[in-house]
Amino acid sequence: MRLLTLLLTLVAASAFAADTTIKVGEYTSLTGKDASLGQSSHNGTVLAVEHINAAGGVLGKKLELLSEDTQSKPGEAATAVRKLISRDKVTAILGEIVSGRSIMKLVSRR
Repeated sequence: MRLLTLLLTLVAASAFAADTTIKVGEYTSLTGKDASLGQSSHNGTVLAVEHINAAGGVLGKKLELLSEDTQSKPGEAATAVRKLISRDKVTAILGEIVSGRSIMKLVSRR
């Protein structure tokens, strides 16, 4: 439920743009030593996006999930986030919430 609220809050402003989809980025460990946690998180995110889209999307626009694998490596989260922002032009980014990679990313943004 928190993911749904977060997605709706973060993407509402972009819903008025001319695009027919709202791009949402995700970075997680799909491979490497933390893959089991990353894959579970990814599966939950995919399920949430599917439910949101099945219910009509956000203000009539479907969500498009773009995922980047951090490979459980330090430093890859920053690279993934940069790709999602600059290359994919995502509106919102979801990431790992319990890994050192996310903590370091949050600390470095201050």
